[in-house]
Amino acid sequence: MRKEYNEDTISLLKECSAGCKMAIDNFEQISSMIQDQTLKELIKKYNTDHIKLHEECHLILNEAGAEDKEPNMMAKMMGKLQSQMKLMSSGDTKKAAEILTDGCNMGMKTLSEFMNQYKNADSRAIMICEKIYQIEDQMMDELRAYL
Repeated sequence: MRKEYNEDTISLLKECSAGCKMAIDNFEQISSMIQDQTLKELIKKYNTDHIKLHEECHLILNEAGAEDKEPNMMAKMMGKLQSQMKLMSSGDTKKAAEILTDGCNMGMKTLSEFMNQYKNADSRAIMICEKIYQIEDQMMDELRAYL
């Protein structure tokens, strides 16, 4: 059954979905390139959180008859290249933590921008966006031990 959602709600959910997809891709890529098992477990935990929130966005967008948004292809490619170059040269835990911390910062900044841009989004979409923000913030706190 199709539900009606305002344009800001759909737009915010699309951006959250795209951001989660980008984070998931980055987590999987970085995890495959590092050796530290504790950091891999940390990445796995936050990857699972992002997958759940992406699925929640996807479900609501489906209810509205809207499509998910794919991450910006140029940003996605640049992020992959940057991660590969940094980790191939050293592959160390500190570099991985730096890359992930930068990603968290970028995610939190972008989420704040979208929350300000889509002020008329409904409370459910805003809650999802805030959850993603909190997860990024928590992850950044946990990554400090690796820097």
